[in-house]
Amino acid sequence: MKITENLKRQKNASYEDVAYLEHNNGELYARVWRSLSGGPLQGIGIVDVHGGAWSSLDRTSGDFYNEFLCSMGATVISLDFRCGPKYHHPTAVRDVCAGVRWVRINASKLKIEETQIFSIGSSSGGHIALMAALNPALSVDPAIKLNGFDSIEDVNKVDASVIGVGVFWAPVDPLKRFLYAKSLRTEHGHRLARYTEAYFVNKEMMKEASIPRLINTGAYANLPPIFFAEAEHDQNVPSSIVNDLCDAFANANGLLSRKLYGGTQHGFGQEDGIQAREFLLDLATWMWKTSNSTSLPPG
Repeated sequence: MKITENLKRQKNASYEDVAYLEHNNGELYARVWRSLSGGPLQGIGIVDVHGGAWSSLDRTSGDFYNEFLCSMGATVISLDFRCGPKYHHPTAVRDVCAGVRWVRINASKLKIEETQIFSIGSSSGGHIALMAALNPALSVDPAIKLNGFDSIEDVNKVDASVIGVGVFWAPVDPLKRFLYAKSLRTEHGHRLARYTEAYFVNKEMMKEASIPRLINTGAYANLPPIFFAEAEHDQNVPSSIVNDLCDAFANANGLLSRKLYGGTQHGFGQEDGIQAREFLLDLATWMWKTSNSTSLPPG
């Protein structure tokens, strides 16, 4: 049975696909997951950014874990966005920032608190989600129209920040991952390298988009708390990339929770299994604690 067919049999969550953004070549859709029974994550909004080596897949990729988070009471908004090979960096980051703004302006309709919005991202989506979270003031592409807004100026006035980012098995240094993929000398490696190049175009842009490098340069004054889920046997993302991110966060006094899931492969949390359920419970617990810590009064 396909995952999506299984999800439709569940009684504690439902989804609908809605257009949230218009651009010159059409519309982009968001899959909005709503809880039917509430739960500990009630009032929390989660913006999901799909993976696909920056150049493939869509908003349905995270259906399995999005349904789970929704069953815990959260409202999950999984975004389509413009990616390679037709579009190039930082178009996807700009679209995700626009998506967060759309969620915030529609918070009451989505039954979430404006101050309780997280983002999550799988694989390359983790890189994009984190890049967007680090650059919440990034202006919207003037070629787009965000549904519900009359002007780009109005869109840019809306806060695109999140209170935390779930980063799953993510290549947060595109250049280092590109060089790693090339070194594999396999069809899988060639595909990863080809897709990376399709979005970033050249090594200089890949280097520009390296999150550990940006943090080490002091580019960001405030870092959102991070939950990083790492697969033990990840053939797509070497652990050295994760180490670089953790070191950069530590040097910048950022909060990063890293967990290695034994015996797992890249993308393990996207289908049911013992490790996937452990990961999702860890993620939900981290979100609950992070949300409650930001809700406490000062002092």
